[in-house]
Amino acid sequence: MSRNDRDRQFMRASADKFSATIREAQNSALTGDMVQGQRPCSFSVITTGLTYEVNARTYDPSDFTQSCASASDQTSLIPVTPFDRGVSLSAHPGTLTFGNQFADITDGISSGSSVQYLLENSSFQYTVCVFRSGRVENRGFGDLSC
Repeated sequence: MSRNDRDRQFMRASADKFSATIREAQNSALTGDMVQGQRPCSFSVITTGLTYEVNARTYDPSDFTQSCASASDQTSLIPVTPFDRGVSLSAHPGTLTFGNQFADITDGISSGSSVQYLLENSSFQYTVCVFRSGRVENRGFGDLSC
């Protein structure tokens, strides 16, 4: 197997693993998963250039001074995970949040119909698109736009 083939496999595996993590956060929001005996108000995928993690945000709904937006209690569900060898994110929103009622996407940046994550290594680029409709799609080695 050539180095080019290995780079391509690592890229595809990284994109598959990352999009599965996004889907897991989305599914947790849609199904109302409990975390430490509480129902989180949101699940967030937090990215840096080289890592990602999933957090759940909770608050006490009986405390009328709090809301999900002001909640400070966060629980790490998927700890910081590095991308596979040589793969990094060159474009990402930083935080992608799924609300627990309708899995609405809020990223603090984009008001369009999708959020784009661009993964790259020394040889290839690969896009993971998250659409406001909830669809998560990997875009391979040709069409990188969402």
